[in-house]
Amino acid sequence: MKFLHLENTPISYYIDDSANNDWVVFIHAAFIDHRMFEKQFEYFSGKYNLLAVDIIGHGNSTKTKKQF
Repeated sequence: MKFLHLENTPISYYIDDSANNDWVVFIHAAFIDHRMFEKQFEYFSGKYNLLAVDIIGHGNSTKTKKQF
């Protein structure tokens, strides 16, 4: 899974787009990050394109005082 931290945004993304198929999007619960989906990533990898997001202030996303 590729890690992306885009310029001018505090949100980190994890992408596996190797399947050339439909997308599955994973959004984690409070107080955790994208790692809660490790088993699901293993299962769906190669079958679907995968996108996971670390919500602001979680995982590799940064805390911010800006309002998004």
